[in-house]
Amino acid sequence: MRSLVWLLSLAPTLLGDVDGVRVVGQASAPAEVRGTDELGDVAWSTAPRVGARAILAVDPARARVVARAGDDPLIVVSGRGVAIAADLADASNAPLLRWGYWPYLLHAADRRIRGLPAERFADWPDSPVPHARLTSAFLAVAAGAALLLALAFAAARRRARAHPDEAARLFAPLAAAHAGAAGWSRPGFARPLGGFFLFVSATLLALGPYLYVTAALVPSRVQPFPDVDGAWAACDELALLMWSLADLGMTSAFVQRFAERRVRDPAGALEAAQLFVWWELASGLLLFCAGGALACGILPHTRYALLSRVVLLRSTVQLFGAFGIFTSFFQAAQRFHYALGLDFLQSRLLVIALPIPLVLAGRAIGRAHAAVGETTGALAGIAAGQLAAAAVAAAIGLALYRRLKLPLAPLAAAGFSRRTFVELARFGLGVVASKASFFFANTVEIALLTALLPAYPTWLGIRNLIATKLVFVLWFAYPFFDSGVPAFAEALAARKHALARYYVVRYWQFGHLFTALMVAFLVGAGRPLVERALGAEWQPVATYLPLAALVGLLLPLAWTSDAFQRGAGRSGLDAALLVGEMTLRLVLLALLVPRLGFAAVFVAQLGGIAVKCAASWWINHRWLLRLELHAWTSMGAPLASGAALYGAIALAAKLAPESRAAAIALFAGSAIGAFPLGFFACGAIGGFDGAALDEIDRAAELSAPMRPIARALARCARLGARLAPVAARPLALAADAEREADELARA
Repeated sequence: MRSLVWLLSLAPTLLGDVDGVRVVGQASAPAEVRGTDELGDVAWSTAPRVGARAILAVDPARARVVARAGDDPLIVVSGRGVAIAADLADASNAPLLRWGYWPYLLHAADRRIRGLPAERFADWPDSPVPHARLTSAFLAVAAGAALLLALAFAAARRRARAHPDEAARLFAPLAAAHAGAAGWSRPGFARPLGGFFLFVSATLLALGPYLYVTAALVPSRVQPFPDVDGAWAACDELALLMWSLADLGMTSAFVQRFAERRVRDPAGALEAAQLFVWWELASGLLLFCAGGALACGILPHTRYALLSRVVLLRSTVQLFGAFGIFTSFFQAAQRFHYALGLDFLQSRLLVIALPIPLVLAGRAIGRAHAAVGETTGALAGIAAGQLAAAAVAAAIGLALYRRLKLPLAPLAAAGFSRRTFVELARFGLGVVASKASFFFANTVEIALLTALLPAYPTWLGIRNLIATKLVFVLWFAYPFFDSGVPAFAEALAARKHALARYYVVRYWQFGHLFTALMVAFLVGAGRPLVERALGAEWQPVATYLPLAALVGLLLPLAWTSDAFQRGAGRSGLDAALLVGEMTLRLVLLALLVPRLGFAAVFVAQLGGIAVKCAASWWINHRWLLRLELHAWTSMGAPLASGAALYGAIALAAKLAPESRAAAIALFAGSAIGAFPLGFFACGAIGGFDGAALDEIDRAAELSAPMRPIARALARCARLGARLAPVAARPLALAADAEREADELARA
């Protein structure tokens, strides 16, 4: 018995008290764990799968099974002894040793042997939850931040009364900045397309390194624990849900109102900006307080106790949510190259690069201090890295703001009125309903997976790698679609309907081209990389990646509709459609998880977004604005270009050796060639009409500092169009849109 029972925390003499247990074999296949509460209040659903273990035969008259791995006894109690079947020295059981409840189980076993009851998990001093010292620190920070915010608001209110001419101080240099950049002062699709080229050019440079770092280097060398990713992802989804509620749609309302009013009512536009700034500061503090109270006072006493420290860390990041105000301001001012550049820098580069050294440092500290633990150290590194990314992006945003010679004082003043709040809140309620429904659906999805999938922390980690590291590259394009809110608002407010129709066609065209090329790249080159560069724990990613990427092909239709409806001032309609989509998605998920397992996540997403796209565009066409389809230009040619790229990558993968080095080489080559080949292919099959090529040329000139790459992509498009066997048909709508853009510029 002594050679087959591994009770690392107990004295060997205690093993003689184990009675009625004998070893009858061995097993190594991973098995789900389930258990009772005899050794304390353990949330067994959070337990990882157990690998190598002894198979124990238990005499029910002398011993009781407390936990099982599959159908095999895992933990057995007998008299004052405890037997654990798992081979704790085997690498397959490393996740068990990282499990937050494992030290508590050993402590409870020790207490049982001494004839003492185990205290509750939240009351055990070494449990990984906030205790008295951390709770006191949270309360002190919350009180100090609230006092500072109140004093700053009072000072800003006094300044607004003392300087009623703040609007002129802001809009005079903003108008001068626009006049100094002729391309940005003229309405038209070249402005959002210029931002599109900026992030496409940056993507071309960063895509290979980005996906290699996020999908191969980080999971294998930096943060190799799926359970850590799963815990952070769950809390991040909750934080985004709470932010969408606390934001009250003020971000979108500010962007829409500022773009709509900055010419005819600059004072009203400034009030919207001021309200947005102070709302961001206040909502960040509110979320920090709410999250801290949840983490310190409630979660430790529930089955989600292991998430309590994670919630506190994520709430601390949210305290500084106002760091993003410059990105939103540049979007509202339609300086899309700044807005998209900042978003790309923070959300796609800094948020990946900066956590790497901090996670490694956190893990090292955790290994050196058992009270912290390696997993908690990794989580603290993730939080610190995200906060550092936001701070660096805010500093760069401030530098760009000052480069335009814009003063900060008008934005920081608090001259808004109750009427401003009512107007923005009325618009924002529709936005918050749509955002909240999305984040609420993600939160409910996680809750359903925790209830229906055994070993759910691991599956949440798989989900997080697919959604936030791989398929997330499709979300690189979201700021481009979101730029449609001010563009549509400006055109529809001036009744330039041909221009609005033209925007729809072009957003579809370039959005579908981007997503089609990214899906081809992810499935063609990303899947072999996962199979050959990641460990066994991550291999389900390769299985489900094609299904997840398929959902991405419908994102351009969904996101363009969202921007169109918000730009038209119909945020309530957008919210209703999104609520319907999320409801259908959750119903499908609940029905399909028992049948399809983890695949149900993506099948449910596909069903929900397909129905939403069909319903939203039927409503848009029927009641908001009669639209023109131009199916080949806006959808057919971009998707065909993606199919051609996938065929080329798949052929290269088939011919390449089955090795890690070959997979990395294929990945890097595909990342570099995806956009040049895609733009060439789209031109060669007649996907770019003359007006589109002109838009591409103009946009390339607006995409500094990525102008050389943007010009190269523009040349690829023109070369393809010149070699096309059949020239693209002219887009008749383009001439009317050009005329209305000129009229809007003169106005």
